[in-house]
Amino acid sequence: MACSGTKLDRDARAIDLYRGVMYESYRAHVRGDAAPRVLILSARHGFLQPDTEIAPYDERMTRQRADQMVADLPRYLRPAAWPTHSAR
Repeated sequence: MACSGTKLDRDARAIDLYRGVMYESYRAHVRGDAAPRVLILSARHGFLQPDTEIAPYDERMTRQRADQMVADLPRYLRPAAWPTHSAR
């Protein structure tokens, strides 16, 4: 999930810090016992696990930053980081 411009005003887990529509919808509709695996793309921090605690920030994605993240993407594509099956 991409980060959002709207954030809490205090440190929080990444999944809770972001307040954009996509995150509000996720929190409103996902069940705790069936939560999908999520990887968050932050303009400041790069790829984050949802439970990573971070401070609020104000940074927009730039082309240069996106290129850096894409170059670092193989590190996040480890097979252990992704589900091995899907729910039907």
